[in-house]
Amino acid sequence: MNDLISKKDETLEITLKNLYAQGYLTKQRLWQLSHELDLIIQKRVLNFNHGNSTSISFGNYTWIIEAIDYIFVHGYASYKNKEYLLQTTALKDVLYTGVKVIQNEIVEIKDLFEKIKMQAVYFPNDFMKYLIKKEIPSILSAWNSYNFELYYSRIKEDLSYPLLDGLPVLHQMYDLKGSDLVFYYLKRVDMEISFCMLFQKEYAEFCQLFKSIRNISVSEVFINLSEICMNQAIASYILHQRLSLLLSETQVKYLKEKLKNTKSVETIVHTAMEAILSFTDKETKEYFMMFQDIWVKNFMDFTFLDVDILVYKKKQDEQLHTFFMKKYSDINFSEMIEQLQANITVKDKIELLQRNQLQIYDMIDLLENAVFFEDKYLQYFRSLDLLSFSILLKCIIMDSSYTDLDDLLEYGIEEDSEWMRYLRIYVQSLHQEQYQEIKNNIASIKIVWK
Repeated sequence: MNDLISKKDETLEITLKNLYAQGYLTKQRLWQLSHELDLIIQKRVLNFNHGNSTSISFGNYTWIIEAIDYIFVHGYASYKNKEYLLQTTALKDVLYTGVKVIQNEIVEIKDLFEKIKMQAVYFPNDFMKYLIKKEIPSILSAWNSYNFELYYSRIKEDLSYPLLDGLPVLHQMYDLKGSDLVFYYLKRVDMEISFCMLFQKEYAEFCQLFKSIRNISVSEVFINLSEICMNQAIASYILHQRLSLLLSETQVKYLKEKLKNTKSVETIVHTAMEAILSFTDKETKEYFMMFQDIWVKNFMDFTFLDVDILVYKKKQDEQLHTFFMKKYSDINFSEMIEQLQANITVKDKIELLQRNQLQIYDMIDLLENAVFFEDKYLQYFRSLDLLSFSILLKCIIMDSSYTDLDDLLEYGIEEDSEWMRYLRIYVQSLHQEQYQEIKNNIASIKIVWK
């Protein structure tokens, strides 16, 4: 990323003066090269006017000088022992080499551009689209125009898609210009869009979610797409240790609590980024890690200032899930009790209960009859999926005077009921995210008895 050579203050004239001052050029050789430079400038001016005139505005004259300097710097830097080069080599030969160096760079720019175009199809964004449809084609076209060498040092277009650290114009164009600036810029766009490709399969769904939450399309947002993707990916990795853009409101609430209780948000973000970027190449990983402070700040703001940096699925509190159920099944209850109280393993008991398709009050009655003992109740509760366990709790709450799970656990557990005590122990042992999911289930479940 740092091998580009054009700097805004480098000129052919300064190079000649420095070589003379350091003793690499004699006074006579300096005069010869200066005279050659004058002839080169005259030729360029005449060429600029299509051979019709040597008259030119100061602005265009400055542009011609700038182009000569730019080409010279590229040619001069490509030689070994360049301090001695101009003792015998003509300026026109160095300029010829400079053009070849820049043209090779432009070949790489075109290859990068083609790659970016193919990948950007999956990540619609108006600013990226303008870069691809208008800005880069216009720059490439200028490099094929009549005065193409002039455009090596100056680009005709702004580069309006923001990089991770913003627009190039906000960073003095990274002290680069012309083809070097375009090459540097597209290298970074390529790494950023390549990172986004990790989430290609989820991106369309993420865009729909983004629009529903933010009331604006991702394609209209003036922000770097890889920053958005990394925000989501870090959150997902902290929660699940997997690559994903998709989050739920419950997960985001749990994440905030987790980060509030961690010793170092910076450390946990760094660890997540290291893991996520292990799926990229070395250069891309190093590039993103250079900017890890962006995401440390994002997640510090998210955790402690309630800044909304994440996009997630909102829970639908008013949506009811209706279950039409029978209270009891047609099993022979006494026979079932005998089988469960026989000398069989906990695993066998659980499998027996699963095979018999019991209704919810069958299950409650069996638990009341001590078909398990002590912590064996925990094994049974763990065998239930969260929705089934939520339905069990919903029925218990419906039969009590309490309105929600928190109240039931605090006030509604009968201490002389062994299975209820272990039910409370099990619920209290759950991950906060699981606990919240159960609460949401209980709130959204409607049971209709058949």
